[in-house]
Amino acid sequence: MVTRPFSPSTQVDTPDVKRRKINGAEYDFYPGLLDEANVTGLNAQYAESGPYKHAVVPSLFSDDLLKAVKNEILENVRFTEKETDIYKVY
Repeated sequence: MVTRPFSPSTQVDTPDVKRRKINGAEYDFYPGLLDEANVTGLNAQYAESGPYKHAVVPSLFSDDLLKAVKNEILENVRFTEKETDIYKVY
């Protein structure tokens, strides 16, 4: 395998600008969602569903995560209304 040297602008030892995610997927989902008993129940629900295959997950994400996402959006995302004679965009 042929490798090229790094470009001069790329520093190998520089820290990442973005924080790395250090916790697992279980943190983002509702507690107990990935437990064996719950997964077995969801599999059975999916297998028995009809006329279309589906399973209902009542609580997918933890409430703390959803609140944190809402707060981050409200603090960091800016929307400006734009309107023409044809449409209105937010």
